[in-house]
Amino acid sequence: MKIALILYPINDYGGIISHVEDLAWGLRELGHTVSLHSLHWQDSVNNPMYSGKELRKRGWAHGAFGVVSQQVGWNLFPWKNKLPYKRKKDRERVKKILSS
Repeated sequence: MKIALILYPINDYGGIISHVEDLAWGLRELGHTVSLHSLHWQDSVNNPMYSGKELRKRGWAHGAFGVVSQQVGWNLFPWKNKLPYKRKKDRERVKKILSS
């Protein structure tokens, strides 16, 4: 089964990152295809400020999706999986991506 985990930017709430990555790992172990997407109420999304190497020096680590994370959130989230949805055309694009 194809499963899309849909997130939104959130920081400082304990356990969310661990829960999502453990959930994804478990679903993959059961043979499911899991994708991770992040919704953003804006017209476009920006590039991350730091490279993966720089973030690892700062104490960040790769999780189940290979996304660099720390207690306060994910960084270097896969660019194609960051989905702006403020405009109608962007919402239509999100629907198309998530239904495929």
